[in-house]
Amino acid sequence: MNFIFLCISILSLLGIWIYGFLTPVLLDIDNSFLQFLFARTYSTMCHQDSARCITIGNEHLLVCARCAGIYFGAFITCLINLFRKPIHIDKKIFIFMSLPMLLDIISVLMGLYQYSKIVASLTGLIFGSFLLLLIISELEDYLFIKKVLKNE
Repeated sequence: MNFIFLCISILSLLGIWIYGFLTPVLLDIDNSFLQFLFARTYSTMCHQDSARCITIGNEHLLVCARCAGIYFGAFITCLINLFRKPIHIDKKIFIFMSLPMLLDIISVLMGLYQYSKIVASLTGLIFGSFLLLLIISELEDYLFIKKVLKNE
């Protein structure tokens, strides 16, 4: 499996997922069952607290600002990686780059400052970008090892 195919596959899945949580903004769904179904689907991944969700017009996204940042960060990073040499990271870099989000969450929970959708989105964007890079790095390593073992 080559890198481009991997990126396009991940990009397609992320695109579908992002389109799904944008449906309240993109589509006028009058069917209450469909609204319930979409909201229920995303509630398994996000708390969906309306005070922490991004609002466009009169509609809330189906995920909070941080989750939206994570998904968009992964999507943008995957898109960029289609046009450049892949960046490989290890777990230590990923953990280090997760610290801004962790510090934001802890600071808000401790009451050091008020929740900010902008900060949550940005820290989510950083986390999502590096999470995707780690996933791609791990998948490539796994597939390379599997290919080497198969050829032996």
